[in-house]
Amino acid sequence: MPNDVSYLQELIAIQQSGPKSIGFFGTRNMGFLHQQLIEILSYAMVLTVANVIEMPENDDMQLIDASRHCNEEILTRVQQVICFAFHDSNLLLETCREAKMMRKIVTLFYLD
Repeated sequence: MPNDVSYLQELIAIQQSGPKSIGFFGTRNMGFLHQQLIEILSYAMVLTVANVIEMPENDDMQLIDASRHCNEEILTRVQQVICFAFHDSNLLLETCREAKMMRKIVTLFYLD
């Protein structure tokens, strides 16, 4: 269970002005409405931050391996993580745990 300090850190991070490096993570297995809402939120953030990470060198990997590798790389480049996952989205939940261990601000939205 997150403590009050975690919630306070998340609130402060959201209210800070200036450039932020935020990693958005999500599952492909969601309903169309959820997907549209997340895409709109992500697009709005990209307009303000203008930094999208692409990793074409992972194109030949299995999806799970490429996703894990990309997630690890993205975590090294961001200060904050916003994740949209289901309770059984193992890789996304693993990514959030790693981010917390790296002392990143993590906001996790469950889709179920």
